[in-house]
Amino acid sequence: MSQASKSDRKELYPVGEQPPLGHVPAQMHAWLVRAARFGEPLQAFQEEVVPTPTLADDEVLVYVMAAGVNYNNVWAGLGVPVDVIAARQKAGEPEDFHIGGSDAAGIVYQVGARVKNVKVGDEVVIHCGSWNQQAPGVQAGIDPMYDSSFRIWGYETNYGSFAQFTRVQDHQCLPKPKHLTWEQAAAYMLVGATAYRMLYNWGQHALRSDDVVLVWGGAGGLGSMAIQIVRAAGAKAIAVVSSDDKFEYCQSLGAVGCINRNHFDHWGMLPHWKDAVGYAEWMKGVRKFGKAIWDALGERRSPRIVFEHPGEYTIPTSIFVCDTGGMVVICAGTTGYNATVDLRYLWMRQKRLQGSHFANDVQAKGINDLVIAGKVDPCLSRTFPWVELPLSHQLMYENKHPYGNMGILVGATALGTGATASEPVESVAPAAIPTERRHFFRAQVHTPIPLPERPAVTDLDTTTVRELMHYGVITVSAETPLPEVGRRMTDYRIHAIVVVDAAGYALGLVSQTDLVLARQGRALAEMAEVKAGEIMTRKLISCTPGATLSDAITLMTRNRIHRLVVVDERRGKPWPVGILSMTDVINFSLGGLMEEEEEGAGIIMPEEVYEPTPPRPSKMTAPAAEGQKGDEVARARDVMHYGVITCQPDTPVSVVAQRMLKYGVSTIIVTDADGFLAGIISQTDIVLARQRRNAAEVAALLAHDILTPSVLTCHADTEVTKAITFMTRNRVHRLIVVEEREGGEWPIGVLSMTDVVRQTIAANE
Repeated sequence: MSQASKSDRKELYPVGEQPPLGHVPAQMHAWLVRAARFGEPLQAFQEEVVPTPTLADDEVLVYVMAAGVNYNNVWAGLGVPVDVIAARQKAGEPEDFHIGGSDAAGIVYQVGARVKNVKVGDEVVIHCGSWNQQAPGVQAGIDPMYDSSFRIWGYETNYGSFAQFTRVQDHQCLPKPKHLTWEQAAAYMLVGATAYRMLYNWGQHALRSDDVVLVWGGAGGLGSMAIQIVRAAGAKAIAVVSSDDKFEYCQSLGAVGCINRNHFDHWGMLPHWKDAVGYAEWMKGVRKFGKAIWDALGERRSPRIVFEHPGEYTIPTSIFVCDTGGMVVICAGTTGYNATVDLRYLWMRQKRLQGSHFANDVQAKGINDLVIAGKVDPCLSRTFPWVELPLSHQLMYENKHPYGNMGILVGATALGTGATASEPVESVAPAAIPTERRHFFRAQVHTPIPLPERPAVTDLDTTTVRELMHYGVITVSAETPLPEVGRRMTDYRIHAIVVVDAAGYALGLVSQTDLVLARQGRALAEMAEVKAGEIMTRKLISCTPGATLSDAITLMTRNRIHRLVVVDERRGKPWPVGILSMTDVINFSLGGLMEEEEEGAGIIMPEEVYEPTPPRPSKMTAPAAEGQKGDEVARARDVMHYGVITCQPDTPVSVVAQRMLKYGVSTIIVTDADGFLAGIISQTDIVLARQRRNAAEVAALLAHDILTPSVLTCHADTEVTKAITFMTRNRVHRLIVVEEREGGEWPIGVLSMTDVVRQTIAANE
């Protein structure tokens, strides 16, 4: 360390030039995020010079030698799902910038008046859990993770490790493992402590010797920590990865077996419980996966613990394969947040679905002790120089980063420095970390546009449903045969029909989905014997004429529907009086701003007129009995609409809305300049963009501001029954039919529930 005289001390040091021990310069270099440049990491992060932070009595100033890279600061740069700068300013903090970084290794340069556990000169690693140490709950011994003051340092708090100096609380500092380099020591704590808590914090479900543990993403930063913790406990980890070339790496960490998830195709939300055909198909897939666990383990034992973080795509499978009385513990949702669960397997098998978030001091020490003992390797895959900090996050944002964990040199000037002891005898020696990423399970990140700063009340809050609704409702009785229900839907071009009793009060609702699921697995003759009352959904999602539009919109979006039955409940029972649809809301919200387009604008079609394919003879048949040959299978090409209504990413939202209304569609496909699929905009997207904005502000938005980038698609040769299951599992009413062209998806048509209902009715006439 430099021992320069006081006269040589500087107010600002270049990155990589270490100040004399204990000397804190007035300023420091740091990578800052500011609200004005929220966006992708290469845009959001910029190097600036700022004042070095001052300390409270329980705080420590650490000179950062190396920092770790985590996804939370991709979020910080995007400004979603939380604007961390605005959140801190709302709490009274003055800074209009964010210095991120939630992993670090460095040297203590200054301590607060009450700090006793570390001193100037100590080499430390830092865990990212911070909280008010004087909070009553914390003082009473309650886990500080449950205290309202808990924050993730370097994400929810400022002055993280992406600077020459970082400010932390004293309890966050732990001894640096002496056998590690600076970059290795900075790479493991966030993921390692998170994994340690997931496996050890949950009472009777804490990790035990000989437990079977299923670890999702075994080759990733979190999974690689979990495998090693399981191994250190004498338990058995089964790693789930995306390709066979990751098996060797996971096994070198301690996995007793591995499974390639790309050998299975049942992922995603559960099929609707009414979808007997789709559910049976899903059950085949999940049982096949369960057998793969037994095969990898070498014995017929199910995992007592499932280590989860993909979320939406995998939770149904995780709950099913978990052992009776076992636990699925989850800390993230990289494939999405709307997970579905078959509650029968949860309650009857008495399984536990447990959320988990980072760690407390005890768990952080637990993982650090395992690293010090050589039982857990940091699994460092790549180290970046200081100037490439934005690049490291951009690679993570684009899902092009390597597996394992990444580090950034800050005060350290070269790789491989900082180790002061030889490796422990029991050190893990992992194989080379695979770097190629294939079919990685991650939901696409889309940066939403910020909401305007204004009072929350808009005309959506002051307008009532009765001002927009359509009066009158198409109904059937509970005894109406399903073919007649389907004919009325087709004739009146509606997506659902209200079932009423003899007095006219609502009993329930039959939707297109209900009708299509009833058709699954039944011969045509059987359909005429099934009545509306047998398949209707008894819970009617409705509103009253006096409800506000904003409340009605919330009700529709929460339930993923596009229309509400409006009821009069003055007599204590629901009397249907009308319908409010998303189309009504769009007309109200943007109708005055929409201009006429040139005829045919935005249509991609093989014919001159955009029309549905005429109904064709049905090929939907009941499953053939064993040993018998069934009829020809219906495919999407037999039922779908050919041609699509499209827009470009720079199309104004007002034009998108106009096309929806003009062509009577509820979604518009977004294509790039070459015609390839780039996203989709639904009526819901437009209506949600309207909330807290006036009509002119919405009209100023472009398609790319509100589009959903991940599109549910199928191909023309997809079996209709599989397409139906795909729609019901994802709670949608249509799929975009695409062709693969030059490595991209080219939209050629739409397969909707309406198409399937029309085909079903045509087959019965």
